Amino acid sequence: VFDDNADDPYLTIPDDEDNSSDEEDYIIKPTDHVCVVGKSDEVEEQHTVEVHVFDPSSSTLYVHHDFSLPSFPLCSAWMDLDPRGEEGKGSFLAVGTFDHPEIEIWNLDSR
Repeated sequence: VFDDNADDPYLTIPDDEDNSSDEEDYIIKPTDHVCVVGKSDEVEEQHTVEVHVFDPSSSTLYVHHDFSLPSFPLCSAWMDLDPRGEEGKGSFLAVGTFDHPEIEIWNLDSR
């Protein structure tokens, strides 16, 4: 056991290193490629929408969000305007489902 993590040869990440790169993963950048996938499992009656992001600078593909839906996903549309009327832009996903008449809107820039 070491009194200070800096003395431990097995620790390669310093305690004071900035973790801002983790925060950047939650923001969809203009250079990212986004793919929305609607999934339905009729046996378990589970319906989801997955938002996959491909970062061309690092050639990585990851699931950015995974939303549960009340019924089969029927349609989706991406929006860059906040539907609440707030200033600024963002990434929003509108999803319509088969059995429910309402449209759900998800903020893709949140955790």
